[in-house]
Amino acid sequence: MKGPSSNCLMIGGGVVVILFAVIMGTIQVIFEVSVEGALKLKDGKPIMDAFTVPPIPIFMSFMLFNVTNPRDAQFYGKKPKLVEVGPYVYEEHREKFSKDFLDDGDDIQYRQNKYYMFREDMSNGLKETDLITTVDVVMPMLAALTFDNDNIKYLWPEIERTMNIFNSFTVDEILFGGWELPEFNFDFSNSEIKLVENITYSGCLYEILEQMGVPESEIPNPIAENKIGYFSLMNNTDDGVWRVSTGKADMADYLEVLQYKNQTELSFWNDTYCDMINGTDGTQFPPFRIDEDTTVRIFVPELCRQV
Repeated sequence: MKGPSSNCLMIGGGVVVILFAVIMGTIQVIFEVSVEGALKLKDGKPIMDAFTVPPIPIFMSFMLFNVTNPRDAQFYGKKPKLVEVGPYVYEEHREKFSKDFLDDGDDIQYRQNKYYMFREDMSNGLKETDLITTVDVVMPMLAALTFDNDNIKYLWPEIERTMNIFNSFTVDEILFGGWELPEFNFDFSNSEIKLVENITYSGCLYEILEQMGVPESEIPNPIAENKIGYFSLMNNTDDGVWRVSTGKADMADYLEVLQYKNQTELSFWNDTYCDMINGTDGTQFPPFRIDEDTTVRIFVPELCRQV
C-alpha cells in the first residue's frame, strides 16, 4: 500500500513534467515569434542589410567542351572530338537598389544588380585566360536570321572567308567578357549578278542586317552590341523590377516573388505551368516551414521559369 508521500511525489512529478512541457512550448513560440519579427522587412531594420546584399556566397560552376579537331570537323566532315574542361567557378554578387515598400508595407519592389568574379582558388588551377575551341555561335545565328533572305547566298561565301564555325576564345570571352565581332564589306557594285548588282553591305553585323531589312526587334542584343558571350549581357547588369512579400501580412509568403518586370506570369513558354512565377529568389525562404518533405521553389530569371 502506497503512502501519502508516494502519491504526493507522483502528483508533484506530473506537475513538473506538465510545467516543463508548457515552458518549452512557450519558449519555442517566443523564439519563433522573435525570429519572424526580426526577419520581416521594414525600412531601418537590421535585416534590410542582409536583404540588400545577401551575406551567403553564391557560386556558379561551368563545364566547357573543347573541340580538339576543329579543322577535320569543319572541312572534312569528321565528328567533332570533345574534351570536357572545368569546373570554372564564379562567385555571384547581388545588390538590391531602388527599394520601395508598397501596400502599406506588405510588399517591397526593387531592382537588383548582379556581377560575377572568377574564383581561381576554387577552379582546380584553371584560369580565365585558358583557350577553348568551340562553336562560334555567330554563324548559326546568322544562318537562322537570314535563311529566308534571297541575298544571303551571295553574302555567305564572304562570311565563311571572314569567320570559322569553330574558333578559339578565352574562358572569360566565352562566358562573361564576350568577344568582338568582325566587320564586313560586301561590295557588289561591279557584279554581273542582277539580283545584287550595285548593292553594298558594309559595317558590323548589326548594320548589315539592318541594311538587309531584318527587323531591329529580331536582331539579338549581343549582335547589336557587336560583342557576344554566353553571359556577356548578364554581368554587372540590372535584371529587372522585382516585387516580393515582406512577410508583414503572412510569414508563409516571406520573400515570395509576386511580380517580375511588372508581370504576374511569364509569356515565354506558352504553357500555364511553366509560365508561373513562384518561389523566392533563392537567397531566403519562410522560416520554420521547411522540412525534408517540403517542395522548395526558386524563380530563376536566367531560365525564364521557376525550378
